[in-house]
Amino acid sequence: MMIKEINIRDRKTAEKIFALQQSAYRVEADLTGFPELPPLKESLDDLMNCGEQFLGFFAGDGILGAVSFKMTEEYIDIHRVMTDPRYFRKGIACRLLHYLEKNKANGKRLIVSTGAENRPAILLYEKLGFVKTSRETVEGGLVLQKFIKKPGACE
Repeated sequence: MMIKEINIRDRKTAEKIFALQQSAYRVEADLTGFPELPPLKESLDDLMNCGEQFLGFFAGDGILGAVSFKMTEEYIDIHRVMTDPRYFRKGIACRLLHYLEKNKANGKRLIVSTGAENRPAILLYEKLGFVKTSRETVEGGLVLQKFIKKPGACE
């Protein structure tokens, strides 16, 4: 098992991430009662052109999880955290987020949001030292819980 960068512009790789995204976010849609989550409405071309950097968790020739993000001078803005539902609660998302912080953050704060009803994700972020900051209601009435993690928190 290994974590490495993913070229989301590579169509074959993007197809694998797209399938992973669809299965992972269907679970979140069920948990939040919000079937129209933006990642579920996205096309393969949208994903390939999202402008985000991706890290993948690989086992054999399969991608079991991925995280995407954008960096600014102050933050790493985490856009997607996804795990193949067959591998939920196996530490994949935790490993990806630790890797991101250790290898990409360089002292930057990490920010992330999830559906306010997505209890497993909220528990994961809190376990990793993220702190709730605010809530926001977005298109369609979805309530997002926002989090921040300052450099070195809970190491």
